[in-house]
Amino acid sequence: MTRIPVGVFTVLAVSVWAGDARAGEAASSGPEPSPGEPPVVAEPADLLPVDTPEMEPGPVRATPSAEVERMLTHLPQPVCLVGADARSLRWLERHRDSLRAADALCLLVQAESAADLDRVMDASGEVPVQVSPGGELARRFGLERYPVVISAEGFEQ
Repeated sequence: MTRIPVGVFTVLAVSVWAGDARAGEAASSGPEPSPGEPPVVAEPADLLPVDTPEMEPGPVRATPSAEVERMLTHLPQPVCLVGADARSLRWLERHRDSLRAADALCLLVQAESAADLDRVMDASGEVPVQVSPGGELARRFGLERYPVVISAEGFEQ
């Protein structure tokens, strides 16, 4: 079985959104599962702790550049970046209905423990949460703060 590191998933997803075919080719050049053998997907708690030093909780001040706006049009679904901090938890509780209605996927970019993950999962309700460093997304989109929703319409907090 092949374990797909979450960082590779994040870089591949950003590369696809950004139209960077080279990164997609590089990410797919790793070992392939044997025929009929599904890849192993790590449990979210197995990916902890997760850290994104490029980002911190706070008000989002970034506005997408023209280049970023073009990338955002390729997003298959809205993505939110959150931490396990009190600000992110309150934000998730306030916005979970609209996030669920938009079919958003939340990436937990800052958490230390399984207890942190549990609090985020409780706050998100039925909105799916995946543990993943957000550094590549932060760099590509010029983001320094979370919680934030990244969608075809831009950045929202």
